[in-house]
Amino acid sequence: MHEHGIADDVFKVLMQQAADSGKRIGAVSIAVGELSGISPEALSHGLLHCCEHEQMETFEVTVVMRGAMLHCAACDHQAPIEDALRCPRCGSEDVSVRPNTGVSITAIDFV
Repeated sequence: MHEHGIADDVFKVLMQQAADSGKRIGAVSIAVGELSGISPEALSHGLLHCCEHEQMETFEVTVVMRGAMLHCAACDHQAPIEDALRCPRCGSEDVSVRPNTGVSITAIDFV
């Protein structure tokens, strides 16, 4: 399961942020692209396992899935894909689908 490797990488970033702030992490929010192949549950479990392995207090983990985005070539607008493949801003059909495959830390709450 590649989620554990990803969890290790995210954990290292979180620990660096905690060290820089001089505080402990109480909660973290992570966004995962729906086309990443990452299981939110496995990623959350992997982060908690990292805490246990390092013998530190666990923190609350929230993982949110982010869908693919629609990009409009006419007006450069980017929006979540809805029912029709047309730009919700200008109505153009000159759009492309941008898959969301990444992982990002969207919030860290320090205590």
